[in-house]
Amino acid sequence: MPARVTLTDIAKKAHVAVSTVSHALRDDECISAPQRQRIQKLAEDMGYRRDPMLQSLIRYRRQKKGGDQRLTSVAWLGSQERFENWIEQGDRHAIWAAATEEAHRWGLKLEYHSILGHEKPLAEILNYRQITGIVLATFPERSGDIDFPWERFVSVSLGEVSSEEPLQVVGHDHGDGGLRVLQEVSRRGYKRLGIAIRPVVAYHTMQRWPMMFRCHDLFVEGIEAIFEFEDEGHFPRPDSLRRWIEENEIDCVVSGSDGRIFEPLLESGIRIPDDVGYVDLHLFAHTHKIHLSGILQPGGEVGRTIIRQIVHRATHDELGAESHRSGIWICGDWQEGETLRKPINPLPKLFATHPNP
Repeated sequence: MPARVTLTDIAKKAHVAVSTVSHALRDDECISAPQRQRIQKLAEDMGYRRDPMLQSLIRYRRQKKGGDQRLTSVAWLGSQERFENWIEQGDRHAIWAAATEEAHRWGLKLEYHSILGHEKPLAEILNYRQITGIVLATFPERSGDIDFPWERFVSVSLGEVSSEEPLQVVGHDHGDGGLRVLQEVSRRGYKRLGIAIRPVVAYHTMQRWPMMFRCHDLFVEGIEAIFEFEDEGHFPRPDSLRRWIEENEIDCVVSGSDGRIFEPLLESGIRIPDDVGYVDLHLFAHTHKIHLSGILQPGGEVGRTIIRQIVHRATHDELGAESHRSGIWICGDWQEGETLRKPINPLPKLFATHPNP
């Protein structure tokens, strides 16, 4: 059996002090970002894994001194009874895969648990098993009635939730994505945007997308947004889409469904982008829809960041909820795709200028 790679081995290979390696592997900002990345990459290439026994000993000694929370496993609390049902929605595949990989890097185990109606017994089970880390991954699917003893746990929320407790949030920056879409359609000369965002999707973004487009004139000029389309389900009827577009003289459709509305648009006989443009606010890397223009959501970075925040809070003994709601919002990337016409203007500056009253 090959010998375990140690911090000393990495330090010798990297030509740095052992303390530098220790700080770099904990992503401590006292080490420069390039140096941290170099050491982390080297450790990964050498097959370094944190020693759970050693970590437990360190935590035990710190606990005897009154500090640090023992962290060996993280409970991922979802609103579906079965993990298979939870992971099939949105970009949760990417989030879970990245979170699992990051947890493994820290010597942690990630476990899915359903919180539906099980709050109090689940808390006792987790407490008995000494699982102190929690990711609340219910999204706004639950109302604000999650009765859970957060004060016992190191907790972070994946995306916005309706819990009345102000947990720290890590999620997609939907506002930034909406602004980028407004910039991109403006520079391509589109004037009348048809906003076809399903109510459940708008709800999951805490209404940020609808609000962004209702207040579009605060950000860019010369655009009008039309909201009258009534989505009839997961896949709207092509004839309804075409009638809505023609009656409102829409020249670009904005959706947030990873392309679910794109196929009905094509079936309606509308040529994209020749007749009407199409842009999607919510594209996922694992579906490989590179032909669509829109915002590619950073599920992997969200998953990694949420585990890092759990580790950070455990290291600093930050149990329970925040005194006020705070968050880390990860911006998506613009995917050029083929469903918008080519730009005819430079990327406009954000926030339209208005004359003084």
